[in-house]
Amino acid sequence: MKKIDLLKKLYDQEISLDEAKDIYNKIMDYDNTQMKDLLCLSDVEFTALGGPYVDFDILAKWRYEGWPNKCIKCKEEIVVEKFGWVIKKTEQGKPVLCHVKCLKND
Repeated sequence: MKKIDLLKKLYDQEISLDEAKDIYNKIMDYDNTQMKDLLCLSDVEFTALGGPYVDFDILAKWRYEGWPNKCIKCKEEIVVEKFGWVIKKTEQGKPVLCHVKCLKND
């Protein structure tokens, strides 16, 4: 399979969310490094996909419009490139970031 910038194509509306999922599913048998490379994903983006609360459309929006940068619990800054965060969902279903350390205080 050749490389495809999945998030860019989705953000630019060149493909649908269902098409993005189909492309992703076709390469599920590749190892993580190959998958990340084939889909042109950063380490942060690929890590975010590992959780249950974010889909490609949200990730595409975050890439081009900016990632959340505040913890939903403590309201302190999150630097996504430094990791130490997880994606949670609000009661309204919106994906947000939370420090791992803040989860321990629940």
